[in-house]
Amino acid sequence: MKGLFTRQKTVEKNPNGDVSKTVKKILTPSRPIENKKCPVAIKYGTEMEDEAKTSYFRIMKKQHIKFEFSETGLVLSPDHGWVGASPDGIRECHFCEDTLVEFKCPYTGRDMDPKSAFLLDTVGGAINEAGFPYIRKNHIHYFQVQTRMAVCGLKQCDFVVFTNMGIYIAKVEFDEEFWKSTIGTVKLFYTKKIISALLLQIQGSNDLDLPNSM
Repeated sequence: MKGLFTRQKTVEKNPNGDVSKTVKKILTPSRPIENKKCPVAIKYGTEMEDEAKTSYFRIMKKQHIKFEFSETGLVLSPDHGWVGASPDGIRECHFCEDTLVEFKCPYTGRDMDPKSAFLLDTVGGAINEAGFPYIRKNHIHYFQVQTRMAVCGLKQCDFVVFTNMGIYIAKVEFDEEFWKSTIGTVKLFYTKKIISALLLQIQGSNDLDLPNSM
């Protein structure tokens, strides 16, 4: 989501800019990453997610009545059918609103205190003057959790950072104004560039020299 948002902003500044590589990347099916070729950080994050969940469940069961955790798989937006998200999970309990759960297991912070790992540039966390955690709005993870909350119709997220020293949970609220701005911008790129490329493909053309008028 952030990539398309940024690309559209670039197009608005430079209407004659070439976006064919971006569009081709989106329209070309990605090949599965072989385990031996998988980047270390991604492989580590995937392998440690179950441990992160176990630690999270242990804490949540003490804090919530009838705590439940569900994995939804791919969810499509009811408002924008071309937008989908695959949440790590959704937390439910007897009294609280359903909450998105997002796990991060940073490889570079694996031996750090989890609160310190939350502040890593790769994670995107920060602490405000009042001492409350937040995710920087220009970070890819902010776009990620806001998109997932919007798609799933949720208003809050448990952003969970796991390290060998434990977990840190930052509460993230749904930012409606941010989402409206983001989806509006991305929709422009989708309708003007991606749909145009799809139409060219249907017409049997491999030419992705797309119209630049916005």
